[in-house]
Amino acid sequence: MAQALIRGLLLLACSVSVLAQGRDPTLPPKGYYVAPAGQSTGEIGDGEEAPPPRALQIVVRPHAARPFAVIDGQAISLGARYDDKRLVRVEETEVVLSGQNGRETLAMTPSVVKMPVVLADARSKRGEGR
Repeated sequence: MAQALIRGLLLLACSVSVLAQGRDPTLPPKGYYVAPAGQSTGEIGDGEEAPPPRALQIVVRPHAARPFAVIDGQAISLGARYDDKRLVRVEETEVVLSGQNGRETLAMTPSVVKMPVVLADARSKRGEGR
């Protein structure tokens, strides 16, 4: 009898935790995406969320095959269409989509700015040469 009660409580606890997750825990929180300055997110009614901007998730540049990128969960090969634009360039950290309204560049990490590393002379670090 006690074992049946324990099993029932464990089953209940597991089902409650599965139901509580509901949303993919790896997704960013609601309201995370903010449209860059000058970019419209479209008409949004009360209680609706703005659609997120296009997100470049991964770039694949194989040696023997056509390069492709995963944009918003869809694999798009070089030259293929995505929505109303065509994928025209695939670089290491960004891709370029081209359409009637111009070009759009999507970067893997749009907020990161690469800076070259300048190494100090080893003697000046140790205090030598003074």
